[in-house]
Amino acid sequence: MASNALKSAFDRLDRELITSCRWAVEGQILSAQDHQAEFASSKITREVEIRDAISQSCRVWIQTGFFPAMSSDDAFYIYFRLFYAHCFSEWLLSFGARFHSKKPDDLLDWLLIDSWSQMFVSQWKSRLHTL
Repeated sequence: MASNALKSAFDRLDRELITSCRWAVEGQILSAQDHQAEFASSKITREVEIRDAISQSCRVWIQTGFFPAMSSDDAFYIYFRLFYAHCFSEWLLSFGARFHSKKPDDLLDWLLIDSWSQMFVSQWKSRLHTL
């Protein structure tokens, strides 16, 4: 039986999401509750500025299993990449999606980088306004 690269990618995202940068997100959201509009606007502006650097950090993690050292601000963006990639891969798995010709690392790149810029960044922007 051929291995399911999507399931392997999902499992890796699942493990990382549990242990990763969640602290950065929770701390920033809690400290910004009184200034929600400014918080969302500044995060959206900053995301555009550092999108390529965050993508590169994701590629390092895909290749090595470790994220490079980063600030809690950068970890905030990593967390949401992981979160949306995890949700999307879980959704695909629920419909029985399989990617036999892809390696888990290729799918992680697609989920964390390509899918982010093509699909998830707009959802994230909307969600930021309601945190």
